[in-house]
Amino acid sequence: VYTVYEKWTNQAFSIDDFMFVSIRTGVGSGIFLNGSLLNGHQGLAGELGHLPVDPNGIVCRCGRKGCVETLTNQHYIYRRYREAVLGHRGEPDGLPPSELFAGLSELFSKAKWGNANARAVVTELAANLSRGIAPAIMIINPSSVIVSGHFGPDGDVLVPLLAEQVRIRVLSHVNCSFRYVEFDDSGHYLGAALLIFQDFLLEVPGR
Repeated sequence: VYTVYEKWTNQAFSIDDFMFVSIRTGVGSGIFLNGSLLNGHQGLAGELGHLPVDPNGIVCRCGRKGCVETLTNQHYIYRRYREAVLGHRGEPDGLPPSELFAGLSELFSKAKWGNANARAVVTELAANLSRGIAPAIMIINPSSVIVSGHFGPDGDVLVPLLAEQVRIRVLSHVNCSFRYVEFDDSGHYLGAALLIFQDFLLEVPGR
């Protein structure tokens, strides 16, 4: 649903083939191919977050070990920030979203403006994320990948690091651009409204 919002209201309006990846409590994704939303047989197309990439990794909420989202969700990133940059262990209980988002924004700003430990955490995120994104790129060959999260105005520091990690994992002639957009909490509601609008009122191409 959020991918529809991204397609019709944001930077992807002119792009017919793209993958959208949101990093939040889990990792959500959606795919547009030839201007149409790819749903799949059970509506599960683009389920990037539950691709297993580390058989010895953390147990995922789906019950398997080492899914992409176990290594890239916002709480995991925040814990790595506390450990590697602030020198704290673990994540405090009952952390309010405002504090979590502020911490993530600080991490990405520090990474962008020269903090080596912060940049290492973001590079680790890029590497883990690329392990799920690269195979998808090889399969569907999108022209663009859009990554979103509550990473603040400097979240775009992730873009070149992710592009570099993906290039390591795909064929040399595969061409794909990368973008970062801040996550909009109203996107799911607006995306659902757009789906209804397109299906029942305008029959807008792009489902």
